[in-house]
Amino acid sequence: MESYFNEHGIIFHHTCPYTPQENGVVERKHRHLLNVARALRFQANLPLKYWGENIQTACYLINRLPTPLLSLKTPYELLHGAPPSYSHIRTFGCLCYATNLNPKHKFDARAKRCIFIGYPQGQKGYKVLCLESRRIFTSRDVLFHETTFPFSHEPLEIQDDQIVLPNPSIHNPSTEPDLPTLTHHTEPSPLNPTSQAMDTPSQDHILNSNIQPILQETIDRTLSSPNNTTTTPPPPPPPPPPALRRSNHITKPPPLLQDYHTYHATLLDPGPISSSTTLSTRHPLQRYVSYSQLSTSHKKFVHNISHLVEPTSYEQACTDAKWVAAMQSEIDALEANHTWTMVPLPTGHRAIGCKWIYKIKYQSDGSIERYKARLVAKGFTQREGIDYKETFAPVAKLVTVRCLLTVAAVRNWHLHQMDVQNAFLHGDLLEEVYMQPPPGFRRQGEKLVCRLHKSLYGLKQASRSWFQKFASSVANMGFQQSKADYSLFIKVD
Repeated sequence: MESYFNEHGIIFHHTCPYTPQENGVVERKHRHLLNVARALRFQANLPLKYWGENIQTACYLINRLPTPLLSLKTPYELLHGAPPSYSHIRTFGCLCYATNLNPKHKFDARAKRCIFIGYPQGQKGYKVLCLESRRIFTSRDVLFHETTFPFSHEPLEIQDDQIVLPNPSIHNPSTEPDLPTLTHHTEPSPLNPTSQAMDTPSQDHILNSNIQPILQETIDRTLSSPNNTTTTPPPPPPPPPPALRRSNHITKPPPLLQDYHTYHATLLDPGPISSSTTLSTRHPLQRYVSYSQLSTSHKKFVHNISHLVEPTSYEQACTDAKWVAAMQSEIDALEANHTWTMVPLPTGHRAIGCKWIYKIKYQSDGSIERYKARLVAKGFTQREGIDYKETFAPVAKLVTVRCLLTVAAVRNWHLHQMDVQNAFLHGDLLEEVYMQPPPGFRRQGEKLVCRLHKSLYGLKQASRSWFQKFASSVANMGFQQSKADYSLFIKVD
């Protein structure tokens, strides 16, 4: 690669460690490949060692799927000038039978039972995995069963030496032939005419077909013997099921929880843990609930926040004057900030939706401070490449915060913390995004939509737009952005 760069006059740079945002396009495509590859593997339940075939098949399919970034064309079509063919596409991981071109003798199978695992490069065929030899090869003549996935329901393999064969207690050892003795994890139980009801289906299922005729013949001869005139004793009770093996591994809490202490939690019921509780939850949370050590103000606070119910839709909130006033206050603030302008929806564009989020703000004593209504865009309806392009925004690293606090403590600096109200609404929106009017504020018969100018909460690029606005603002104040942590700004006097 270096010689190629030198020949064409290309200067290349390496990204910094642990900074994938510097190579965002490639990292995003890696995520796309892994999402498709995981879906293929989950359906086929293919072993993890074949992850390479998953990735190659995912790449093969993505290159043949239309994308809005290429005007609904496929990468294959742009490269070759013609749309791809889909007639050869088959379900990944399904059962297939590949023709055996080299049978050793006349009675060999003419097809091998395989699993389809991809498309070979430079060959017109299919890449398959032989289930018998576990060998990967390419074949042209393949018969597919696209609804069967062998790895998703492999039968439990039971060895003959693990089968239990009960010995009849009523036969004469001196006159009857010896039966094959097989080992098992449980004690053998007597066999008599009434013991068939005791045999579980799993025991009947695992009896070897070669042993059953011998066993039945032995029982018939025993029952017809004149020596057996006494009444057959009742069968003993079935043995208790073997106890499940439990791991002796001692679970240790993560080291990061050593500094976490819960002073207001007391054990209410020291009784045994329910059988439904898993081993990983040795101390269920419901046994540690108590408010006895809370102060009076905190008890009022807990009572208030559990007493009032916040609405979850506009239909619920519009019946309360407090929430109507909160929504009107939010609309006034958005319009004063020039968040949008009302325009007709241009041809070829699609307006995203929005919804109201309602929250009651409390003071420290539990009293209500205010009713807050926030308008949030439905960012999940945005289309990548049309409504947004980049979404990454850096976040302060914990090690950076610790270093800053350490330096401030050593040098006796004064620290100041601030909060920006409606931070995302200060970010300028560069893309052309249209949004439906807020619920309850659309005028009758009006067909206008909101042309967004600010990064409304809920948009894919909201956090990125806000950080760009913040970075440019502090840069104008003389601060320089650190290259070690992009969320750290330093001002040198």
